[in-house]
Amino acid sequence: MKKVGPILLPIVLLELFLGGGGRFTALGPVSLRMILFGLAMIYTVLRFIKGEKIESVHWTALVLFILSTGISTAIGFINNADHTLIYTDVKPLSYFVMLPFFALTITDKKSLDQISKLLVASALILAVLYLTLLALVNTSIIPFKFFYQFTLPSEELFYRGELAFFYKGFIFLCIGLIFTYFNKPPYWKFIAIILFSAILLTFTRGFILALALAAFSYLIIGNTSSKVKLIGVPVVILIALMVIFKGNDIYASISKQVHASEIKTDFTREIKPENLLGNRDFSNNERKKQFDQVLSSTTFLSALIGHGFGIGVPVRPVHMEISYLEIFHKQGVLGLIFWAFIFFLLTRSYFKARTNYPHLCNAFYFSSLFIFYQSLTNQYFNNPIGMSFILISLVSLHLISEKDG
Repeated sequence: MKKVGPILLPIVLLELFLGGGGRFTALGPVSLRMILFGLAMIYTVLRFIKGEKIESVHWTALVLFILSTGISTAIGFINNADHTLIYTDVKPLSYFVMLPFFALTITDKKSLDQISKLLVASALILAVLYLTLLALVNTSIIPFKFFYQFTLPSEELFYRGELAFFYKGFIFLCIGLIFTYFNKPPYWKFIAIILFSAILLTFTRGFILALALAAFSYLIIGNTSSKVKLIGVPVVILIALMVIFKGNDIYASISKQVHASEIKTDFTREIKPENLLGNRDFSNNERKKQFDQVLSSTTFLSALIGHGFGIGVPVRPVHMEISYLEIFHKQGVLGLIFWAFIFFLLTRSYFKARTNYPHLCNAFYFSSLFIFYQSLTNQYFNNPIGMSFILISLVSLHLISEKDG
């Protein structure tokens, strides 16, 4: 049975790294991700039946997850939440039970190296495909309306006018960039340029902000020289401040310049010049509405244990864009404490492990930090896309921390 693990793990990883939300490979209600999830669960159960064990720290995390999820589900039922909405909330979180599978299959440095290579390769594939599609669409070799109608049913893409688009799996462009920087594979500078170019051309402020915050964290707690800290810290702070306070203006200016160029069609003329790459004001206002409505519905009891799964707010009856806001609303401080515990486990393993395989250790930890930072603006660590990598990092960093060097 152990021989199946090394075959199944890379298949699961590739689907996660390339598959976005999983709908491109779906046949009706069933996706490839669901099938792989089922196979991983069967594999895990069979390994346990044969007497295999995982570390107690992983069991602790899993039991706490089941308890916190069970409590929030029960509260949802008590508050008469729609059963369908409860299921909608629990379904993406249920991916957390993949933790034992990763613990059983990520067992040595060979596994860690394999994950690193697959991450960089997947990120490079995503970047090349994205840049190629941008070129084809913007030169009208592929008409935008055809591309739009072909991809819209998947619900995997968000469109920046007809000039660019955002794919749910693009978070792995950023994680791939972090792994490329720390592990420096062959031609790493060339790979990094391609990845960073693709990231910039997604026109996603959250990515730049989260990367800047991850870089800031590395400069502060990583093993960097005083000279690097002295130069790097002000630079990343400046980038973060520009994204926060000038991001809207920068994108509006770029949108206007593109709109004023000769590359226009009837489709783009339906969009205001400053909103060609997306209406940032609308996006910001939506987040503010979510925050205000969560705040207005908060009571002392809900602050502690939440309103339960299936209970949203008027502007967002299902999922909210900010992960921490949704967790607080539905699970209260109890839910936030659980994820704080996961963050604690990652951080403890990092400081214990960073002298063993430092490049891999830095790559896993600061990529995980990137996901936590990115979840300040978009939902990631509490859905399978970001959660999968958090679980992989949890296992990998613990594994490294147990090595003697």
